[in-house]
Amino acid sequence: MDDQGDVLLGEPPAFTHEAASALAQESFGLIGACTPLGSERDQGFLVIADTGPLGVLKISNADERAAILDMETRAALHVLTVDPALPVAPPLPLLGSDPVAYTTRISGPTGATHFVRASGFMPGRASIDANELDGDALFDHGVTIARLGRAMRSFFHASAGRTLLWDVQHASALRPMTDAIDDPTHRALVDAVLDRFESFVAPRWSQLRSQVIHGDVTLDNALVDEHGRISGIVDWGDMSHSALVCDLTSALESLLAGRDPGQVVPLALRFVDGYRSVTPLEPEELAVLPDLLTTRLVTVAVLFSWRAKRHPDNDYLRRWETTLWPLLTYLVDDGCERLRARLRVTETHVDDTGLTGRRGRAFGPALSPLTYDHPLHLVRGEGMWLFDADGERYLDCYNNVPVVGHGHPRVTDAIARQSRLLNTNMRYLYGAAVELAERLIASMPDGSELDTVLFVNSGSEANDTAWRLATVWTGAGGGLVTRYAYHGVTQAVADLSPEEWRGATRPAHVELFDPLHASRDGTTRVDAADSLRRPRTCARWPTGHMRSGPCTWPTRCRWGTVVAGSPSGRSPRWTWRPTSSRWASRWATGIRSRRW
Repeated sequence: MDDQGDVLLGEPPAFTHEAASALAQESFGLIGACTPLGSERDQGFLVIADTGPLGVLKISNADERAAILDMETRAALHVLTVDPALPVAPPLPLLGSDPVAYTTRISGPTGATHFVRASGFMPGRASIDANELDGDALFDHGVTIARLGRAMRSFFHASAGRTLLWDVQHASALRPMTDAIDDPTHRALVDAVLDRFESFVAPRWSQLRSQVIHGDVTLDNALVDEHGRISGIVDWGDMSHSALVCDLTSALESLLAGRDPGQVVPLALRFVDGYRSVTPLEPEELAVLPDLLTTRLVTVAVLFSWRAKRHPDNDYLRRWETTLWPLLTYLVDDGCERLRARLRVTETHVDDTGLTGRRGRAFGPALSPLTYDHPLHLVRGEGMWLFDADGERYLDCYNNVPVVGHGHPRVTDAIARQSRLLNTNMRYLYGAAVELAERLIASMPDGSELDTVLFVNSGSEANDTAWRLATVWTGAGGGLVTRYAYHGVTQAVADLSPEEWRGATRPAHVELFDPLHASRDGTTRVDAADSLRRPRTCARWPTGHMRSGPCTWPTRCRWGTVVAGSPSGRSPRWTWRPTSSRWASRWATGIRSRRW
C-alpha cells in the first residue's frame, strides 16, 4: 500500500468537543465551543465564541506525515502572498512559537499521536446541495479555481510528489479495491471507466501541463456566499503534483452531482468557460477532460466504499451514493461524448466527392470554385498548421484570415466570452469597444495621423467603406486597379475586382493597369515608384467618373493600390485600396481624420 493508503487504513482521531475546545484555546488562543465538521479521515471543528466564529481546528489522522502538513500550510501562505484576494483560509500560528510554527502534536484518547492545526474563519455555507448553484455561480467557481491554479504554479514542495490515491493519475491502483462495491452493475461501470482511463488517458498523461494542484475544491472544501460564489477555501488535504486539468474535474464531480442529466453538459461548459476566462485550456487537456471527470467519480466511489466497509458508522462516507451513480451512468452512456463534442468541435471523415456535391447544392454556383484539383477537406487548424480529414498536416502559407495562428486559445476564449456577454451594434455606449479602438489607435506609428477607428466585419466591408470615403470626399467615381485584382464581394468592390467579373464587361468607371515589375520591366523599385507618380491626363475616363484636371497614376505597394481623383481641377485627392482583407482590416482600423 502506498503512502496515502497508510492514511486511509489508519484510525481517524476521536476527540470530544470539550477536548477540542481545550486544544484550540491552549495552542491557538481560540476561546469558544467546538462544533464538529464532517471529514473523511480526520477531525475538524468550528470554534465559535459568543461574538461569532473564530476559526477552524483540524486534528489529523494518526498516520499523517509532518512533511505533508507543512506542504499544506506553505501552499496556503504562498497563495495568499501571490493572490491575496483569493478566499483562502489563513493558517494560524501556534501561541508563543519562535520561530513561527503552525503545527503541534498531541496524544489522543487511544494513545496515538495526532498533529493539530488551525486556520482563520471564512464566511459562507459548507456542503450545500449542488442544485442551489446556477450557471453564473458555476462560471465564478471556474474563475476562482483557475486563479488558484495560477497562484500555485510558482509553488513547489518536496512532498508534492507523493502517491495519492485521490490523484486520478493513480487510478489503476484502485482495481484491487473495487470489490468494496457490492452492486455488480456499478462495479461493471467502474471497470469500464478504468479500462478507458488506461487505454485513452494514461498514454496522453505526459502531454498534460502539470504542477502542484489543490486537487479538491469541492463543495465540501469550499464555502459559498448567498449567491453561490466561493467565499472560502478551507482544506488542502489532497494536494499533489499532478495534471492541472484535474483541478477542474475534481470540482465538476461535486458541482454536477445530483443534477438533471439535461443540465450536466451545459453547466459543465459554464464552469469550463469561467476557468478558461483566466487560464486557456490546451487541446490535449480538452480531449481528456470528460474521461478525467468519470475517473474522478470512480475514485470517489471506490475510496468511499472501501473506507465505509471499515468505518460503517461514518455517515460522511455514504452520503454520496444517491447522486454519484446516476451522474456516472449518464456520463458513460452518453454525456462524455456530448461534453467532448462541445468542448472541442471536431469533424468526422466523410466522402470528399459527396461533400463536394453537397457544397454545390447548398451554396449554389455563385460561390468561388474550390482550390486545387483534389480539394483540401480541412477539419481544424492549430498555430501555423492545417489538418485535413485524414489527419494530414499542411503548413498554411496562404490563408489571410488568422493573423496570430489558427485556434489561438486567447483569441478563441476572448471570442467565446464576449459572445456570451454581449453582441450588439455600435449605436450604444459600450466601454470595451471604445477601449479596443483606443488601443488600436495607440498601436499606430508616431506621426501617421491614423487616429480614427471604423469597425467592420470583413475585408469586403473594409474595402467598401474605403471606397465610400474616397468617392464622397473626392466627388469622383473612377477607380484604377491592377489586372486580376480582388478586393471583395460587395457590389462596389466587386466592380473593382477583375477576378470577380468572370467574363463580364468591364464596368465603365474602372480602368485596369499592369503594375511595374522590376524583373519584367527592368526598373528599380525607386524608378517604378517615380514613374507611377508622374502626372498624366485621364482622357479615356468617362465624364463624371474622373473629373477634368490633372490625375496622378496610382502608386502600387505591397499593401494595396492608391486610387486618385481630381475633383473640379483641385489638387488630387488620394485614397488607398488594400489588396487583401488582412491589410484592409488594418487600414479600416485607422483612417486619417484629416483631409488628404
